[in-house]
Parts: sequence; C-alpha cells; structure tokens
Amino acid sequence: CSRCVRFTREISKTHSLAIQDRGDHSLLRAAEDGSFERDPYSENVVDLCPVGALLDKDFLFKQRVWLLKETPSISPVDSGGENIYLHHNEGRVWRIKPRYNSEVNQWWISDDTRYSYRAVHEESRLKVAMKTELGGQVAAASFRDAMDTAVAGLKDIVAKHGPGSLYGMLSPMMACEEAWLLGQAIRSIDSQAILVMGPVPSSGQDEVFKNPQNGKTTFTIKAEKAPNAAGVRR
Repeated sequence: CSRCVRFTREISKTHSLAIQDRGDHSLLRAAEDGSFERDPYSENVVDLCPVGALLDKDFLFKQRVWLLKETPSISPVDSGGENIYLHHNEGRVWRIKPRYNSEVNQWWISDDTRYSYRAVHEESRLKVAMKTELGGQVAAASFRDAMDTAVAGLKDIVAKHGPGSLYGMLSPMMACEEAWLLGQAIRSIDSQAILVMGPVPSSGQDEVFKNPQNGKTTFTIKAEKAPNAAGVRR
C-alpha cells in the first residue's frame, strides 16, 4: 500500500523506503545508505502498517496483544511531551505506542520514546534504598530507615551551622508533585534552605521535521532531554 514509503517522504523526509519492481514482483526496500536505521523515528512504520508486514523485533513473540493493558502516559525522554500509551501485563511494560494529540505529537513518537521502557527493567536499576554504614560499606535499607537517617543528618547540619546551611538539588526528571514535596521537606528542616535545579541534559537544538510539499511542521524532537524541567522550575 506504500504507507510506509509515504511516511519517509512526507513526515521524516529521509526517503529511505521505496517500492522496487511492479505488480506481483513488488518489494519494499530500504535505502542502501542505512538512512532508514538512522531515522530518529523510523519505527512509526510499524504502527501505520495495516497488514502487519512490518514488525518490531523488540516486541515480536514476547506477548499476546490481547493480554496487554493500556495506560496513558507522557514520554520521559525529553521536554516535547509526546503522548503515549504504556502496554503492560503482569507488572512489566512490554511496549510503548503513540497516543494521538493534534497539538503535540499527532500520531507519531520518536524511537527514543518508543524504547524508553527498557530502562524500567534494567538489571542495574536501583530498586531499594541504600545506606552507608560504619566502615564505609553500602547496604540495602528500608525506605523508612533511610529517610530517618537522612533527616537526622540534615537536622544535625542545621543545628551546627545555622539556617541557610542546606540546599536541595531537584531533578528535572521529577514530577511537579515530587519536586514540591521535596522542597517542602527540606524547608521544614531549614526554612532558609536554597533549592536549585539539577543539570538539564541537552543535545544543542531542536530537530524540526517539515512536510516538503506544504512546509508544515510534522514533528519536533526537543533538544532538552528532560521531561519536566519547566515544571520543576515553576
């Protein structure tokens, strides 16, 4: 049907897919220069293929789609606010799909967003609170024990050095509610504590894609690689 070919011509502008030959000899072919693999949102062709001829190897044979539950969410990879659905089952995220929003991402999501769920299940991910014990050894602790130790240490600093001796660094990855609660917690210990924004990673400038036929912007990949720096600043 050539939907995917049109996508690379009109949306991503890579022209990296084409139909080779005619009639029953027609084949879909990717450009030999590897531009399809480098396309930052080439995986959208999986969603728009109406017959399942183009599939995502990351998800292939992993789950039956009718077992998946769907939860609306927002992309965690940059400040673009791409609307997404998390497809999950039995406590595990199996894939991410775009959620239509005419003002933000229309029908598309970047490949970085599509595969951002991998980090959720990384073996190296910190899943429990850690606490430094005597001798410098780091060991797992309950969240309550870790919080009590942290609060006691912060109160001790304020008692020794006076108001204004604490500062809190808020991550641009936080939700607004998390940032507000952390700020309130620190200010409850030191009313003059300074709250600062943590480092906001950036790729330099936004990557803007436009339809070559009508000049309309089809997609923008934001340079700011944090989902909520603006919300945390507010």
